[in-house]
Amino acid sequence: METRPKQDNTSTFRTRLKDRYLSFFNKHKSVAFMKNQVISGALFAIGGVTTAKATSLLTSSKPLIAGFSTAGEYVVGLPAFFILHYMDNKDLYRDTNGIKWKRAGVDFTKIMAETALLDAAYLIARPMLHYHFMKNGIDATTSALYADLAAQPAYWITALLWARYTGVLSPDNELKKA
Repeated sequence: METRPKQDNTSTFRTRLKDRYLSFFNKHKSVAFMKNQVISGALFAIGGVTTAKATSLLTSSKPLIAGFSTAGEYVVGLPAFFILHYMDNKDLYRDTNGIKWKRAGVDFTKIMAETALLDAAYLIARPMLHYHFMKNGIDATTSALYADLAAQPAYWITALLWARYTGVLSPDNELKKA
């Protein structure tokens, strides 16, 4: 009786799952973009709440707390967004020689330029919301969370619409060309 060697079904399953995952997000750039927005948005909120708590321990100035909290969001969330974008587009940013740092830098700069106006609006609105909540008696960390719950969905929807309008998510945009 002949016995077959056991196949490693786990690695085959993982490979197929990974291929399906990448294929889905490559076909549906809008979904990948929103996935990255939501995941990095959670990290934005964590950074904002943490910074609000730390700043409130050092000062009672509501404008300072709101400003530093928003800055803390960007310090944590923006790198997370770009890491997620890189992971979704490894084929663009890697070759046999390793990471194409120049290509990644140029593309990330293009993304920042595309969303600069939107980021400026967020950098004004979010601290104002945070300040407003604190002014009405809500503590700094809860106010930071409320400001994020109000500002981030508006940012995500506007960013998605803007990215579609400017062609960042279209199949023939420059970010996808090798």
